[in-house]
Formats: sequence, structure tokens, C-alpha cells
Amino acid sequence: MIVSDAWQERMLDLFRGDLPLISEMIRATESPIIGYPIYDISTQPVWQKGHVVLVGDAIHAVSPGAGQGASLAVEDALVLAKCLRDREDYALAFATYERLRRARVEHMVKYGRSLGQAKIMTNPIQVWFRDLLMPFFLKHFANPAALDWVYSYKVDWDTPVEGTPDPIEREIAVN
Repeated sequence: MIVSDAWQERMLDLFRGDLPLISEMIRATESPIIGYPIYDISTQPVWQKGHVVLVGDAIHAVSPGAGQGASLAVEDALVLAKCLRDREDYALAFATYERLRRARVEHMVKYGRSLGQAKIMTNPIQVWFRDLLMPFFLKHFANPAALDWVYSYKVDWDTPVEGTPDPIEREIAVN
């Protein structure tokens, strides 16, 4: 969370060329303007309720450093479409979608967070050593297959979602 009196000035700068009403609203703000890194909020405990299901950043915003936000949203859409195609009702489809997606997106959120933490170095000596040694380590120790779980994930459209919902799906669908 970022709290600062400078936020109001920053917002005014950002919206300077837009409608005057926006600047008026920013100036009228009496409480501090707070910026939250929404991508650093872990996945939500409730993915669906009734006829509504969440996908993409609405359920699992990933750090921009991971570069996977749009990819995860497309994956969500494909998996949800498969579930709606292959389950007898929307509640079971939503529960199946959650079961199939939750582990991967939680892992991706943690991965994105770890990338962001690795970039937080303020000591100039640490930064200098990191920048000096990084090319060496990448050249000699990087494993191209280490990130296959990120970049090689495929949704198999032609394979139906399993025929019988498991107990976890039934539990999710009921709640």
C-alpha cells in the first residue's frame, strides 16, 4: 500500500489533459489518496456465486513483472468455456473451472510476487553486483525448460472435462 500526500499532485499531473471534472474530484478528496498494488493481492477465496463467476484479473491479478496477466485471462476463458460446454449446469461448471484453475493461478501469483521482490534492491553496491553477475549466471546456469510451466501451458479444447464431478466441485457448487 502506498500512502502519500504526493499522490494528489501525481494524480493531478496524470489527468491534467483530461476532463476538468476529474481534476475537481481529485482536489475535492479530503482523505489521503492511497495506491494499492492490486496485482499483489492473492487470489480471492470465492470465485463464483450464483450466476456470476470471476475470471482474469478480477480473481487473480498477477504482478506486471510476470508478463502473464492476459495469458491467464485467456486460459481462464477457455477453461470456463470447456466447463460450461461439458457440465450439466452452471454451478458445476463454475466449480469445475475453479478446481481446474486455482492451483495454476495461485502459483503464478506467487511467481510474479517473487519476481517483484527480486527487483527491490536499494543498496547501490548490491545493484552493481547483481547487474555485473546476472549475465554470467544466465549464460552458465539458466535452464530454458525451467519456465515451461509458465510459457508452455496449453488448454486442450478437444478433451472434455471429466464426466463425473468430484466431491470438491460439488461442495463448491453448493456454496
